[in-house]
Order: sequence, then structure tokens, then C-alpha cells
Amino acid sequence: MINIYDPTARPVGVELPVLGAASLEGRRVGLLDNGWPSWQTVLSHYEETELRGARGAAEIRRWEIPLSSAAPADTIEEAAERSDLVIVGLAN
Repeated sequence: MINIYDPTARPVGVELPVLGAASLEGRRVGLLDNGWPSWQTVLSHYEETELRGARGAAEIRRWEIPLSSAAPADTIEEAAERSDLVIVGLAN
């Protein structure tokens, strides 16, 4: 006998609101760069076209974090202090 498990969640009948994209006009955006080449490519494009261009971010700052690791606590603390919003991703 073979058991097959499906890890996807089933709908539970709760509707969640879908929020529109927020304006970043005048905001400080932090980017945690995890070193993956694909993430760096995505960030470079996204930073100019979406964050600065379409959303109007006033300042964008990057912090490098160790490849395939969590960001050090001091990096998280600094990013939180110097940013209104921080983005991290893998893009692989």
C-alpha cells in the first residue's frame, strides 16, 4: 500500500481581503540581499522600475546577508531602524 499525502491547505470558508498596492511615496525601503544571483537581478530591476518608478520610494538601501542563511540580528535591527519597509526574497 502506498500513502500519498497532499501538503496543500484546503479552503476553510474564510474570505481574506485583497489589498491594493500601497504607495511608497516618501518612504524608506530596505532590501535584504541574500546573494543569490537571480535575486540580485530581480532586485536591480524591481528597485528602479517598481519601487522608485511606480511606487515613489524616496530612499532604497540594501543590506547583504549570508547566502542561504538568516540575516544576523544586528542587520535586522539596523534595517528596521532605517526603513519603513524591508523586503527579502530568494528568487530561485
